[in-house]
Amino acid sequence: VDKVDMSRTLPDGIIRFEADKDNEERVTHEINLRGVPWKVVLVTNDLSVILNCTHKQITPWRADFDADFTIVNSDNNRKNLTHKERSYAERDHNRTFVDLDAWWNPIEEEEGYIDDGKITIEVRFWVRSMK
Repeated sequence: VDKVDMSRTLPDGIIRFEADKDNEERVTHEINLRGVPWKVVLVTNDLSVILNCTHKQITPWRADFDADFTIVNSDNNRKNLTHKERSYAERDHNRTFVDLDAWWNPIEEEEGYIDDGKITIEVRFWVRSMK
């Protein structure tokens, strides 16, 4: 298993959004990094987050990246929940799926992770290489 090294302090991209916990799916706007579009999908019925590289190039390509998937706590005195992932995207594998419920169960309003029925997700990612 690769150890994830997050030694670079500034991420190449940050996508942060708020979603109603009762919606089934939320898709963010795309951000463009090095000519490649990225977006995040939150599926609330199974509490999963997908970092999706939507590059449409026909010729073979690959992007290796590290990502922090974070559930932001609305209580500034409490800790955010973050999962670090090392992955890649290419023509036939363009998404990285993280099951938040597997690491952070239960996500409760009393704990500050749900605020007024909403959950805030932040995905920071570092592109290590692009070919």
